[in-house]
Amino acid sequence: MARRHRDPDTGATTGMRSPALLLTLLCLCASSARAQSALERRVSLHAQDLALRDALDSVAARARIRLSYSAEAIPAERRVSIKRDAVTVGEVLRVLLGELPVTPVAIASDHVVLAPRTRATGEDLRPATLLEVVDVHDDAAATGAAPSSIARDVLSGRDMERRNESTLSQLLSGVVPGVWLWEQAPSSMIANYGSVRGASSFGVSTPKVYVDGIEVANPLFLTHLTPELVDRVEVVRGPHGAALYGADAISGVINIVSRHGMPAGSSPATIRSDFGWARSAFGAAAPTQRHAVDLRAGSALRAGGLSIRGATSGNYIPNAYSRELQALGDLRVITSATSVAVTGRIHGKRAGVPSNPLLTDAWSPPDHARAEPQELGVYTLGATVTRAASDDLTYTFTAGMDGYRLSNILASTSPAPSSADSALHSAAGGADRLTLRMSSARQHSLSRSVHGALTVGAEQALLRDRSLFEDAPAILGDTGALARVSRVEWSTNSGVLAQADLAIHDAVFLTAGSRVERITLERRRPIVAWLPRMGISARRTFHAVTATARASYGRGIRSPSAGARSPYSWNAFRRGEALGPESQTGIESGLDLSVGQLAELHVTRFDQVASGLLATGVGDSQDAATASGASPVGSTLHLGIITNRGWEARGLLRLDRLSLGGAASLTDSRVRRAGDFAGELRPGDRMLGVPRHTGSLTAEWFERAWSTAWTVSRASDWINYDRLRIAHALDAGDISLDQLTGVKLREFWLNYPGTTRLRGTFAVRLPRDMSMVLTAENLTNDQLGEPDNITIVPGRAITLGLRARF
Repeated sequence: MARRHRDPDTGATTGMRSPALLLTLLCLCASSARAQSALERRVSLHAQDLALRDALDSVAARARIRLSYSAEAIPAERRVSIKRDAVTVGEVLRVLLGELPVTPVAIASDHVVLAPRTRATGEDLRPATLLEVVDVHDDAAATGAAPSSIARDVLSGRDMERRNESTLSQLLSGVVPGVWLWEQAPSSMIANYGSVRGASSFGVSTPKVYVDGIEVANPLFLTHLTPELVDRVEVVRGPHGAALYGADAISGVINIVSRHGMPAGSSPATIRSDFGWARSAFGAAAPTQRHAVDLRAGSALRAGGLSIRGATSGNYIPNAYSRELQALGDLRVITSATSVAVTGRIHGKRAGVPSNPLLTDAWSPPDHARAEPQELGVYTLGATVTRAASDDLTYTFTAGMDGYRLSNILASTSPAPSSADSALHSAAGGADRLTLRMSSARQHSLSRSVHGALTVGAEQALLRDRSLFEDAPAILGDTGALARVSRVEWSTNSGVLAQADLAIHDAVFLTAGSRVERITLERRRPIVAWLPRMGISARRTFHAVTATARASYGRGIRSPSAGARSPYSWNAFRRGEALGPESQTGIESGLDLSVGQLAELHVTRFDQVASGLLATGVGDSQDAATASGASPVGSTLHLGIITNRGWEARGLLRLDRLSLGGAASLTDSRVRRAGDFAGELRPGDRMLGVPRHTGSLTAEWFERAWSTAWTVSRASDWINYDRLRIAHALDAGDISLDQLTGVKLREFWLNYPGTTRLRGTFAVRLPRDMSMVLTAENLTNDQLGEPDNITIVPGRAITLGLRARF
């Protein structure tokens, strides 16, 4: 087991191959005079929600000492918060390490070792049982951090890697309560959200998505992650994050943070290969493969990396193949007062235009559409600079650009497309988003028992959206020439924000903040919106149990400039209609319980109202309006209202080698108002495609030589179209396409009982830093049933992979 230390000047990491026993003896035999000097150096450290390994690196850099520890001995991904001024290194390490089974021992005037704790003086020197690497957020008992007033989940990239999770649906569905993504086919280009605390739109509801602080141009195109390169995924549900993140955070926020630097115990090169087959009830088994190479160099303070990932999947249904290639690069430099992180990402995907074996030839894609594959290109480039001007003041600046190009997209040929099909069809073309953001955070000590923090910032975003629309012949199967309409729309978002946090007696915590957002669009009047947020939490500890009660209010909006997501805003613009932003306001309250590192439980109640929503009078829903493939230019727009209410719960239990985690949600998403027309939706109707119940249970078992993880997730009780029955009715001539509107569409509603997913991973550690991973997907072998009865996903898939570190 390798031991490593950091050089305070160069940040170089030097391997120490001594066994734990010899390392501990060396620590205990060091001279007392020299031992005192390193631990008694004084430093100031202010860190908010920082990875433990980064906090330790910062201590070493500020105190100019070498800090050695075993990478296996500490949970390096744990999020910690600390505020200490002019205290000893020993005091800072005591707070950061808490009850971890290591103790800081100085063995030289500039060298501290985190040695395994011994049971008692004079006993045999044996390492204590090591805690598993578990991401902990708002662990107030261990870190002294202020508890959050909103429900916020932080998912560890190490957990993703261990469970071999690479898609958003595997990562989020059921695991994050209130969030559900439908399982997607490999040939699909976009993520399909079934619920983000219900529905915030009559079309597609999506959270706002960031990659390393850079907003993506279209959140629907982020579907896959590379687990080896993800440090953590932060998820805020509901509109409460809009006060910090601005427009389009109406449903929530997802921030994906990449791994940077060269942590202790990491390898300069990692190679990964997976091969397998996916079973299909509609053809031969489809081969799948995934390969990745990760190269890193430097130290924890100065490091860079490059990763290349490729994946392919075969035809589980006719022409459903996909090919993907992704390259990611990063660079990070940390000094005693400044941190610079640079991120670059390129992702290309090519997929066939599949034929649906459940439908007749009348609904098959035309020959010219099948001849050309779907193509998607996505890029991200940006940098974040953080500067600690003093112990109490920190500045952060982020600049970046994200964009995509999408071509040969054919909306579903089914007569009643889903909202996801409509969003994909509307997104054809491309978009580029430039983001500039500055913020500063200052810590204040008003008295011995009252502490506060003030965050102010400004953000400017520029979006260029080029959309392509195909005329009806392409949708209806006519093999004639396609009629395409192209448009370019520019828009800007400008925001200024301020948020104040106050802690009283380390027991009551208050948050108040707001953001003023100004949205400008071509040939329209600017829109100015106020996005407030208020929250309170109270914490109390009873022996080993820490209880936190919390409540929060927030408001979020969706910009009407989302032309790549909604054709209705464009048609309203063509007719000169003045549309304001869609908005969602709501409150949430909850209770968090934790018993040290043994167990935790989080329960949340939410009540949200989405208003000013666009609805059309042609099909009385976005789905029906675009059923013909033509934009509803002559339709009338109305403003609807949706209410979202429900309960969420998440728990975790750690028992030695066994870890059990679970999440569940109950969501009631209903139409309060659908417009002043006789349409499909009526007040009191449940929103289509939103599951009432979602949940998951994950069990993991760890041994030194092997580990296994199993996850079962389920969504149940939702209403959607009986799309197979619609196709049969159209084939038989019982109904015509232009009759699929209003009350007639209600006749084709179907209550779906539910779908269950089961996946498992078994990993065996091999000599020479190698491991073998066996993964089983969709063990229930369900290919139909989500989110409707004509969408087909791959069946049971088994893959075998090899990991090698050098």
